[in-house]
Amino acid sequence: MDIAAAYPREAGMSTWTRCVTLDRQKNCVDVVDDYELRAAAASLQQAFLTVATVDLSAPGEVRFTGDKQVRVTLTYDPAVWTTSSDQPSHEGPDYGGFERK
Repeated sequence: MDIAAAYPREAGMSTWTRCVTLDRQKNCVDVVDDYELRAAAASLQQAFLTVATVDLSAPGEVRFTGDKQVRVTLTYDPAVWTTSSDQPSHEGPDYGGFERK
């Protein structure tokens, strides 16, 4: 799918194609992004929002542990990407409708 239109013009996207593939034999989902920018970017970030517990201790892996100890691992090339985790504020009207079970 071409997701470039999801970003404002100021983001500088010419194209951004995302391919999502489910591999039932390997029990994994592959997400591959191919993008083209109108100008060189100073940096590029991917954000993943989750209610799961996040473990960044292994280079090349982001380990998520959710309810009932369900575990998912996101793998990446540590030579290209760095990771960080941030806890958002739970204050304000946007959080009033969220419920954790």
